[in-house]
Amino acid sequence: MEQFYLPDLKCTSEELFEFLNAIFQTILFNRAIGEVEPRDKKIKNYDIYYVRVKDQEISQKLESETNRFIQKLLNSESKQGEFKLQFYVSKLWSLVGKTWEEWILKVEVVKYQTNENNLFKIKKKTKSLMFEILKKIIDYINLTLSKEDYFPKDQDSDGAIPFKYKYESTIF
Repeated sequence: MEQFYLPDLKCTSEELFEFLNAIFQTILFNRAIGEVEPRDKKIKNYDIYYVRVKDQEISQKLESETNRFIQKLLNSESKQGEFKLQFYVSKLWSLVGKTWEEWILKVEVVKYQTNENNLFKIKKKTKSLMFEILKKIIDYINLTLSKEDYFPKDQDSDGAIPFKYKYESTIF
């Protein structure tokens, strides 16, 4: 199993939903095969664009899992957790899937002092972090594309993403 650890995400609760969607939509878009219609999306309050799959089912599943994770995270004392996207294969005779690729993101929700000078510095740092995470995703994707026989032969070809996938989350 290939595991990809992304740089840790530190952001406010207001930014978290959009950031998680940007990160995991980028991964999903790069795992989509066939006729996939891309859609550019801008992260609110940041000059950052990412490409997502124009597929309602994929978006709804991600948004639902993201919201569930955020609620657990915000209700926790630590405000820290981990969000994972796992691609797996399963045989007809097996109830348990075998994960072949896993994307792991540690998350911390923070509150910042809101004076204007400090806020500008924080936004700049957060923007830089998001670029770093998105770049790391592309680096990992390129690494996997260079490997022969990386993708499993057993594919579930229904929909834009030909691989079975699921989300997991943990609160620390």
